[in-house]
Amino acid sequence: MDYRSSKFYQFTLRTCTGTGQPSEVGTYPHRQFFGIADDQFRGENDYPLFKSAHWLQWVDYKYQNTRYRRRRADHYGKVPIKEFLALENGMAADHQPGTLDVVLVQDYLYRKGLPAELVLHVMELARYKPTGRLSEPHDPFHPSNRQELSRYLTYCWRLLVHCDTMAKALDMELPWKELIGNCITDLWADERCGQNRFFWYSENEYGDRTHKVFIKP
Repeated sequence: MDYRSSKFYQFTLRTCTGTGQPSEVGTYPHRQFFGIADDQFRGENDYPLFKSAHWLQWVDYKYQNTRYRRRRADHYGKVPIKEFLALENGMAADHQPGTLDVVLVQDYLYRKGLPAELVLHVMELARYKPTGRLSEPHDPFHPSNRQELSRYLTYCWRLLVHCDTMAKALDMELPWKELIGNCITDLWADERCGQNRFFWYSENEYGDRTHKVFIKP
């Protein structure tokens, strides 16, 4: 059982780091922490373009009225994490050294008797540098990543607090219960089972869904 191969982890990873959004500034800290390249994933609302004829490309098609129609992307949690990282961009998911890997290679070069300036030059030419901030890449819960994980979670919490402070200063009220409820249903609940059981959709005068209304237990 690998938490990184679960639906909620892969959904969170792609949502926080995907490209193609109106502003990608908010994704930079998450990409730096997880070690995700700028063009590794598409945007949250963009259907993934698999780099090859992968069997997952047929998962989100539904045969209806003599033709296939694409459904909402639902490829999360169906493949191991290494395969998931390479689905949309195989080059971006190649070997990504962690901090410990870089230190180990530098130590090998020092043992060969190379001066520090030449070692740094070799490392620069090879473009061998840490990808992301994790000592053990793509494994946030690894014991060696405990300090970086703590810093990252602190950043995320401060971001929520700052957003709430800014909203209050502008006389706005963020619907935290609704936002948290959406996260829970998106990550852990199947919408087909959850609708009318855990929540129902509010609609406007045109019949378009606006937001979820959660049912009190």
